[in-house]
Amino acid sequence: MGPDIAAFEDIFSGKVGANYCVSSSSGTDALLSIFMALDLEPGSEILVPSFTFIASASSIIRAGLKPIFVDLAPDSFHPSCDTIKGAWTKRTKGVLFAHLFGEPEDLSEIKELCDERGAVLVEDCAQSYGSTAGRTGLASAYSFFPAKNLGCLGDGGAVTTDDLGFAKKLKTVRTHGSSVKYNYELLGGNFRMDTIQAAFLSVLLEHADLWIERRRENAAYYNDCLKGIEGLALPKDCEGHAWNQYTVRASQRDALKNHLDDNNIGNAIYYPIPLHNSSNIFGNCNSLPETDKRCKEVLSIPVYPGLKKIEREFIVDKIKEFFDDTSYCKYL
Repeated sequence: MGPDIAAFEDIFSGKVGANYCVSSSSGTDALLSIFMALDLEPGSEILVPSFTFIASASSIIRAGLKPIFVDLAPDSFHPSCDTIKGAWTKRTKGVLFAHLFGEPEDLSEIKELCDERGAVLVEDCAQSYGSTAGRTGLASAYSFFPAKNLGCLGDGGAVTTDDLGFAKKLKTVRTHGSSVKYNYELLGGNFRMDTIQAAFLSVLLEHADLWIERRRENAAYYNDCLKGIEGLALPKDCEGHAWNQYTVRASQRDALKNHLDDNNIGNAIYYPIPLHNSSNIFGNCNSLPETDKRCKEVLSIPVYPGLKKIEREFIVDKIKEFFDDTSYCKYL
């Protein structure tokens, strides 16, 4: 908790347009601290997508609450207000919306729903620094894991909010539930960011805008060169997208992945297994057909700021080669 912590929090809150920032030891701990600070009745239900990283849902359980999985909207990486309404019960006390891959969603309709029903809206912005996400809910959680648009030397995270009272509570939760040493006011944890991480992030923030702009340039190149390919669905090119990942959808996803692997092109599947399949952790869940479908068709290709023009061209050429009439047959 050296002076670099407060300096980073001040810079970061300004960058994302929030009144307050409370740094954390990781993105996971940022989420956990939010749910602990909400002080909801144990067992209260939080609606959350199954198509996300496990920390989104496990943080809810660790805070004594119950995650209820919500299906995705058709042809989307995110739930809709309708799918959220469909999962709502009398015990629903909140919604955790995860802005995947750097793609921001307009949450005004979901926020209105939460306000009408007395629930809280929380935003998971772990993959969305540099986007226009994180400005609607009570609080937003960020991750600075090195694979993110803004990454530190190891693990780090932050919570942003416009609510002064909630920010103060987050700071208390962050330091074992104590705002005054040895005076424990509530249940908390050791969620402090290391001072060296804050200093490192403050330096990287000076360059982050340029890096994100290069991601946008790479994404624009893909959008232009890969459009119109039958069997390949491109991600939504919405305003304010930060492109932490460039994630396509393909019915022959596994075959396409093999083709890229054979040509030494980096790629990854986010996420191959939906969280609702982990019944040993989350219990049984209703059918989520859109989520199951998305897990079978998504594939992320390189979009990082250091990607060279010749590498982009090679990636596009190999993807087009795959979707030629016969080139992918050997992978089926």
